[in-house]
Formats: sequence, structure tokens, C-alpha cells
Amino acid sequence: MFKDLLVVLPCQSLENLSLDRDASEAEQILSAWTALYHPSVLSEANGMPRWVSADTPPVDVSSSLIALPECAVSSLPSGWIEEAEKAGARIIRGVGDREQLIASALEGTPSAEKWRTQAYAEDFLALGYGYLVVELVTRQLRYMSNLDADRFNGHVQEALQRLMGGDEDGVREQLRYAADRLTEAREYFYPVQTSLIDLTLVAETTLGARFRRELAAEVPINLLVSGATVERMAQREPSSLSLLKRCLEAGSVTLVGGEYEEWELPLLPPEAIVAQLQRGLAAYERHLGQRPTIFGRRRFGLSPLLPQILKSFGFVAALHFTLDDGRFPSGNQSKIRWEGIDGSEIDALARVPLEVHRPENFLRLSNRLGNTLDSDQGGAIVFAHWPGQTSPWFEDLRRMSRYGPVLGKFCSLSAYFESNLYAGQTARHAADKYRSPYLKQEVAAETPDPISRWVRRHRQWVLQDDVRALRTMSDVAGGSCPAETGDACESDLASAAAWLAQSITGGKSSGGDEGVLCLNPRSHRSRFVAELSGLSALPAVGPPVLAIAESEDRKQALVEAPAMGFSWIGPGADGQPPEAPRPKAKSAQVSLVVEKSELRNEFFQARINETTGGIQSLQNYTIRGNRLAQQIAMRLPPFEAQDDFDPEAEENYTLMAADEITATMLGPMVGKIVSRGRLVRRTGKPMARFVQTMTARRGSPILELEIELDIDRQPEANPWASYYAVRFAWSDETADVVQGLGFCRHPTEGKVLESPHFIEIHTSRTRFAVFPAGLPYHRRFGLRKLDTLLVVRGETARRFRLGLGVDVRYPAHAALEAIASPGELCRKAPAPAAPWGWLFHLDARNVMATSWEALSSQGRATGFRVRLLETEGRRAECLLRSFRPVASAQRVDFLGALTSELPVEDDQISVELQPRQWIQVEARFADQRSGSES
Repeated sequence: MFKDLLVVLPCQSLENLSLDRDASEAEQILSAWTALYHPSVLSEANGMPRWVSADTPPVDVSSSLIALPECAVSSLPSGWIEEAEKAGARIIRGVGDREQLIASALEGTPSAEKWRTQAYAEDFLALGYGYLVVELVTRQLRYMSNLDADRFNGHVQEALQRLMGGDEDGVREQLRYAADRLTEAREYFYPVQTSLIDLTLVAETTLGARFRRELAAEVPINLLVSGATVERMAQREPSSLSLLKRCLEAGSVTLVGGEYEEWELPLLPPEAIVAQLQRGLAAYERHLGQRPTIFGRRRFGLSPLLPQILKSFGFVAALHFTLDDGRFPSGNQSKIRWEGIDGSEIDALARVPLEVHRPENFLRLSNRLGNTLDSDQGGAIVFAHWPGQTSPWFEDLRRMSRYGPVLGKFCSLSAYFESNLYAGQTARHAADKYRSPYLKQEVAAETPDPISRWVRRHRQWVLQDDVRALRTMSDVAGGSCPAETGDACESDLASAAAWLAQSITGGKSSGGDEGVLCLNPRSHRSRFVAELSGLSALPAVGPPVLAIAESEDRKQALVEAPAMGFSWIGPGADGQPPEAPRPKAKSAQVSLVVEKSELRNEFFQARINETTGGIQSLQNYTIRGNRLAQQIAMRLPPFEAQDDFDPEAEENYTLMAADEITATMLGPMVGKIVSRGRLVRRTGKPMARFVQTMTARRGSPILELEIELDIDRQPEANPWASYYAVRFAWSDETADVVQGLGFCRHPTEGKVLESPHFIEIHTSRTRFAVFPAGLPYHRRFGLRKLDTLLVVRGETARRFRLGLGVDVRYPAHAALEAIASPGELCRKAPAPAAPWGWLFHLDARNVMATSWEALSSQGRATGFRVRLLETEGRRAECLLRSFRPVASAQRVDFLGALTSELPVEDDQISVELQPRQWIQVEARFADQRSGSES
């Protein structure tokens, strides 16, 4: 028998026990304290466990069992360990594994062979852990304890006696009484109950036996699982799927998720986010018969775009944290009202989870619990882990919950949001507060093309949207398109354009009046230079032709295609010169000028630096002076021994040296300047060769850049410190910077920007925009410099396209054209009934349609569905018009549920949008034969 059960701690009182420990130290302290509460250990002792200070340990420790964490050894008096062992004490030193510590304590005792099978042993151990946390939380935050220690110890001793006598009901009763004493001690200072949330992460590799065992837990489980993982479960682990369905029906499991796959959400266009949610929710419904109503994801992927999207998909709450690298804002409240860029709000849980496998989290649980109880109105602590990944201390928490809310109550997320009456603080976080880890992760993982793959994906997404819009236009015009077969490609775009062209021309075959048909599937009108060299004569000037010009080998016209419409350009009458255009403004009198070092059109003047080959100045005709400049450079990493490294110094970049500059005309309306040269270090050593092509077009406020690199030196491993980039600098330090956030203008002061669509630099008098055409990563330096990253380690692309816009009023529209111009949809076709026309029209330029879909019945288009987005941050009252009369229109959420009826008059639908609001509208055509609704 042991005379005493002692745990030695490196403190003079529990009030000053340092909880800032590494994993090994924390595990040893927790094991030392709780192992002594094992019933087999208690049965070998004359009393209850107690702790002693390593600074002043007891002198008489004969026949004592002493658990000694290694972190307490240095505080012990010299020679104390040796003296204690001479006195017959059994000292178990520096053992972190609790089972090993118990085995060492019972070695040579009657209980040595049977302690592993001891009934209720885990319950006693859990009670010991609860005792430690309650003592710490009350003493460290209130400097005293209100625990009735005598009654607590009495219940534990009585439970031990009942256990020895085989009275299981009595054991549970006494353990419950002991837990009540701990609850009373905690509630004396903290009467509010904390919600404990078990968040189990599920991946394709965790769907087997471990997953099924996890579902058997006696506490509510919250499964964070994607739609794709549920689909894999149905294919590979049907028994796991069947058990999960039963648990969902019983209410013991709550689904958390929403997306099909956890893509890099902040870099996606809005429609790609919607597509992931639609596909994901369909997978849940198909395999489980229900869908999650709480949104969450493991990978980083938070954005101010999300609240309104989630609400429109019927989500009632979200997890405002991720379990990945990256940065996101957090506060001192668990429950918040997360406000998006349009003002929409959704309940969110904002407490970063504790990782279950880390013992230091459970030693510091008292601090987390105390702070939560002190200042958190909707207090919650989240524990995150994979199936089968647990720890003794987390299992202690689970077991303790059977006997009462000693440290809190385990609950489902659904119950947490439903029962928590606290509304939550409204939290509106700017996009700058979120920073993704994607670029660093992909470079570290050696993922191919961490930058250019986004250029390809954004073009793919634009093509998909264009194909859907063309199909919708064809369907409502009375034609028909083959069903979609998957991701759109160039051939799908050509096919959809051909079907629409057939509808517009009435199916006429080519004849003598053949011209060029230009289609525009966007919700804004588009101007572009059309190649008309195949026509026998230039067309007359007049809608849709704004200007014409002819050189020795080319005929070109500046054409305007109406939004969601078409323009047809046919040859003019032989022998009659076309009417000259009448300019409406002074700037329109400036024809396209291409010189060796200068490009000019109606909107801008660009001067090329003959030394560097970059853009020396880009300016409009309103304000003279250098407004924007551009170069290409490699950012060099600092030397390892460089202590005075200045990250914003120009010395960190190579110099751009031009070897040749040439100017050419690509017809009378398109001109370009090509500069060729080298990127060299300041020592003269070459790093790369470049070819930069700058193209100006009549009628376009965008200077097009095409850059080609031939690299000698690869960037270093840190992609934000070493890269090749196109650099921009502007002269006005007071200029505001705005980034595109889901096509919406959003102010930014961040140093690292993620914006694949546009970045705008504007003052009260000027406005310049960078259109990266899918290049997502940018870095600001100081108040007037910006790097757009082109090549990092692992990037194989060497050709890049960008655009520089001058006074572009609506950058969201221009961003789409930078990725894929509607000018690509010009094709030979016979003359339609009218030379131009539209099928749908929006009269507010700050509203863009992001998706179109025909509604059909019995193979006939009976209406349409469209999603409308306000992009400029101001309220919009717009008319949505259709070329066919409309009988009724409704605003619906993204699930199709009715939100409100919309006013309709003939072919017009009145729609109101709040700043940056994104809505869905469904309309039904009127049957023109009877005047009734189709």
C-alpha cells in the first residue's frame, strides 16, 4: 500500500502554474495528475491524490507513489530524489504516456495484472482531469477555489468502494455526485455553460472502420465533409454510408460542409462558387437524403462574398474559421453575425478550434474556458480531429459529459445556433483581413504552374458562361442547342455560336449578301475592331459600324455589338464611298498613331522608354504628365548575411534593358510596338530575355500587353520574395487602390492582393486599371507601386497577357473582355432581318448578368433565369428587358424559392439591387397567341 499519492508540479501554487508548455511537458503534467485517479491506483493507497510544490516538497515521502514530470525536476532541492528513493518512495519520472505511468505505478502490486480491464477506470481518470481543469480555471482567474474538497473526495472514495463491491449503479451515482461538486465549484464563479463542439474532419482516406467507430461516440458529432467525399463513400464504403444515414436520422450527427470540392474559393469567380455549391448540395441529397445547413470547409476559403451566397442557398450558419494555413480575422466572441459586402448577415461560429492531438491544448483548456466564460456571450470551444485521431484528454472530456456539464456540454452545431439566444456581434471584415496560403503551398508542394493554371481556369469559366448565354439566346429565339456535355471548350463556344447564328439569320444558307455576324453573349455592349478583309467593299458607317478604315491589305471596322445581341456587317454598295464618321468628342478626333516610341488612340497616349523597353508613361488627354509607368523585372531574394535588407528597395529588382524597339500597324485600326531586351542584375549579369508587345486599337481604352520571357535563373523557394513580375508605378501617392472582389469594386490597403479580374488606381480626376486576365497574385510596395506576379518556382508558362485601362468606367465588364473578347465570336453569315439587335437588355451599366438559363416546357422556351450582380457599390434601379413580352417575374433564391414578385410591364421587368447585391430572377414569357402566361 502507498501511504501517499503525490504529483509534483513546478509551481508554488496552482495560481502561478505556467500553462505555456510544449507538447511533451504538457503531456507529462496531465498524465501525472490524472493517472493517480485510476481506481487500481486508488485502491493501493490510503488516501486521495494531492499535489505538492517542487520548490518545497515534503520531507517524509516514505512508501509514497510520486508522479514527477521532468519539467519539475530542476525546481526540486538538490538530492531530494535520491533521499526519497532511499526512504522507499516510488518515483515515476518524466513519463508522458498515461498507461505507461499507471503500469509503472502498479508494478509489483496485486493490481498489476488486472488494471487494464478495470471497469469504470476511464470514468475515474476523466474525473481527475475535470478536477484539474476546474481548480485551474477558478484559481488562476479568480485566485481561489470554491470546491468542497472533502465531499468531492468522499464521493470518489465511495465510488471506489461501490466498484470493489460490484455495485455498478452505485459507482455511477457516486461519480455523478463527484461531478456535481466540480460543476458547483465552477458555476460559483462561472454560472454560464460553455458549448463543447466535436468537429470531426472527414477525407477520402478516413471512410472505413475508424469512421464507423467515430459515429458510435456518445456525444453529438459534427461531420465536416465535402460532397465529393460523400460520393466516394457511397462508391467505396457503402456500410459507412448506411451507418451515417442512420445517425443523421437519429439526430446524433450534424452535417457541415456545402461544396463539392474545396477549391481555392477566394480566387474563383462568383459563378464557379455557385457551381461548387450546387454540385455539392446535390451530392448530399442524392446519397444521404439531406444536405448541410451549416457551411464549413477545412481548407482556407473565407471571403466577404460568402454571406449573401450562403443565405441564398438556404444555409443558416457558417464556420468563420478554417483548419489550414492562411489568415482570417477573429475576435473575442464565439458567435458573430458575419456581414458580407452587400450587407447580408449570417450567423457564424468564429472560435478557432483546438487540435485534439495536441496535449498542450488540454493543459491550457482552463485559460480558454475561463476567457470564454468571462467575456464570450455565446461561449463555445471547438475540438477538431480526424476519425480515430484522439487523445486521452479529449476522451476524458467526452466521458465526463456523461455525468454532467463540469466543463461544458457537448452539442451539435445545429443545437448551438438554435438554442443560443445571443444574437452575436456584427462583424464586417474587409477583404484585406483574409490572406490565402495557396501560392506558398503550391510552390512548396511543387504543383505545376501555380500561376498560369489560374489564367487557363478563368478563361475556361468565361467560356462556360458565354456558352450558356449563347444557348439561352438561341433557345428563347426559337432555336435549339444540344445539351451541355460538361466543361465548355473552344469547340463548344463555336457550336453554340453557330446555333445562335442560325436562329438569327433564319437558317438562311450563304449567298451573295454574306457578311460578318458578331455575337455578344455579355450583358454589356462591346466595341471591337472587326476584320473585314473578306468583304468586297467596306460597309457604310452607321449602327452597328462606328468607323471604318482600309489599308493596302486589310479592311477593318470599329463595331459595336449590343448586350446579349448581335451585329451584322455587310459590304457597302459598289462605287459609293462610305459615309465618314462624325466624332462626338475632341478625343474621338485622335486617330490611331503608331510611332517607334509612342502609341495613341482616342483614349490614351503611351510613351515607350527607349532605354528599358517598358512603358514610360500612360496618360489620358485630360491631365498631362506621367500617370502610370510599367516595367518587367525579377525580384531577387536577399543575401543570407544581409542584415540591413530593405524589402521595398529598388536594388532588389533587376534592370530592364531594351535591345530593339519596333513599331508596326496590324491594319489601319490596330497598331503595336514590340520591345526586345534583357533583364540584368545591377552587376550586369543577365537573368532573362523578354519580348513585350504593346497593342492599341481604335475604340478601346485598353492598352494590351503581351509579355514573353526566356529565363536563365529560376526564382527561389519563397514565391512572395523571389519572382518575375510586371511592375506598375503611379505618380500620385494619394491615389486610392481598388481591387476586384467577385467582379465588385472593393477598396483595399493590403500589401498582398489576390484579384484575378482587376486592380484600379484612381484619384478624383484620373482612373487607371490593371486587367490581369486571370493572373491572381499581386504585391504592393509603398503607396505607388504594384507587382503582378508572372513566374515563380514551378511555373512553366512564359507568355502572359494583361491590359491597362484608361478611364474605364466599369472595370468588371472590361475584366471579362481582357480574358476573352466578344470579338472572338465573329463569323461569316448571311444577312439577318436587321443588322443589329438584342434579345435581352439591362439599362444599368453597374449591373452585370453573371448567368443566363432558358426555362422550357415540352421542348419550348417558356421563360428565362438570370443572376444579376451590382458591381460598383451603389444602389441600382434597372429595367431588365426581353425581346419577347413577359407575363410574370419573380426574385428567387439560388434554390428557386420565391423571395418576391417583381413589377412587369410588357417586355420590361423592374429590378432593384442594393450595393454589391447578387440576386436571381425568373421570368415567364407571355403567350403571344392568347396573351396568357407561357
